[in-house]
Amino acid sequence: MLSDDLTTKALIGAAESADPGEIGYLALSGKVELAVRDRMVWWLAQQVAEQADLVVVREWRRVDLAVVTSEAVPVLLVEGKAHYHFDTMRPRVGGYVDAVAADLVALSRWPDATAAAVVLSTHVGTRVDGPLRTNGVVKYAGGTNRFLRRHDDDPAVTLAAGRTAIGSAYGELGVLDGPVTIADTRVAGIDVVVDGWVIRPPFGGAAAARPVEP
Repeated sequence: MLSDDLTTKALIGAAESADPGEIGYLALSGKVELAVRDRMVWWLAQQVAEQADLVVVREWRRVDLAVVTSEAVPVLLVEGKAHYHFDTMRPRVGGYVDAVAADLVALSRWPDATAAAVVLSTHVGTRVDGPLRTNGVVKYAGGTNRFLRRHDDDPAVTLAAGRTAIGSAYGELGVLDGPVTIADTRVAGIDVVVDGWVIRPPFGGAAAARPVEP
């Protein structure tokens, strides 16, 4: 029997095993969900290694991550999404909340499996200009710069504002664990933080938002 908070433990395990510089660079240069997903897969594989009837699978029936029995019965299903803290400037985090809700509804076709969503959000705390922007090294620089300008170029304020907005927006979907900080680093002169949250059904009502310490 797998614990309900196994996805949160796997996210913490991924954070502990990740190289912050690598995750930071990948998050600046594109969305980072696959890199984190793969570390979660490896952590889970180590946890279930002694359980002969279970295996961890990537992209199982279009689900990002699954733990299934030898007879292909799912016991844990996880979908992932990645965005940026500046997406909180738009309604419902730029539509990502609705997309995550749809993912969780889709997972309900397997009612006996534990379902969860992992949401990753990248906070860029330095304005992006020059070659890093013009050469496309750092993606979505315009959104980052607008978010910083809105908060007087104070990265501590934008980080806190993003975390608060994300917790509030996704909290309506179920039990919310996080944020788990996966990277807090500086890459090519750019400050970057990658946070993760785990959302577990049921739907409706106020979520039990709980801070998580790696």
